[in-house]
Parts: sequence; structure tokens; C-alpha cells
Amino acid sequence: MPLLLVCVEGSASQEDALACRAECEALTTQAWTYPPEFVDQVDEVPVFGPDDLPTLRTVGVCVALPEAEQTAAEADVRHHVAALVQGMSQLAKRAGIEFAVEYREEQIGFLDGGPADARVVDSFFGST
Repeated sequence: MPLLLVCVEGSASQEDALACRAECEALTTQAWTYPPEFVDQVDEVPVFGPDDLPTLRTVGVCVALPEAEQTAAEADVRHHVAALVQGMSQLAKRAGIEFAVEYREEQIGFLDGGPADARVVDSFFGST
């Protein structure tokens, strides 16, 4: 199943991780067909210069969505995508965190808690 991931832009701090974990726990109190999961992963990255970081910490929340060919109701998928984007947008506003939104490991948008965040859902479904 392809992942929709909303993660801290850049390398995340411990405070970012705590905020994202709390938001994921709050999101999971809702009914989900495709439940969100907390992500906290550290990856080694090649270092090319003295200012490069040797590791990148990816922190956020993801939802595994069905393939487009599967018989999932689009309204159900749209509801889940909108709920994830709305929750993480609210967190971005509260905590001053900028999030990248990725689908199938490609960046498809950003969330900063502003009014433009709602467009991420429309662009995900191709209705911009």
C-alpha cells in the first residue's frame, strides 16, 4: 500500500517528535479505515561537506492508502487524507513546525498551518 506521509521538513528535533506523537495519538481516537501511524526514523546520509548532517531524522505521521485500482471508496480515502492534513496543519500552526507532505516517496506539498494547507487535499485528488 502506498504511504501518505506528513513529516517535519528537514531533520526533526525531540520536541518535534513529541508533538507529532501526541498528534498521532489524538488522530487515532477517530474511526479510521486506514489508521495513521507515528513515524520516527533516523537515516544515515552521505556527508559531502562540513555543514552536512551525517543523519536525517524523519518524524511525522503516515497513512497507508489503497492502490487506485483497489475498490476503496474515494469518499472514504478523501476523508482520511483530509483528516490527516487538517490535524497536521493544526499542529503546524500550534507548534510552528513546517511539514512536507509526501506520497509514494515524492513531495506533493507543504503544511505550515496557513489557509493554503487545505489545497494539499485538492491537489492530492487532482481537483485544483
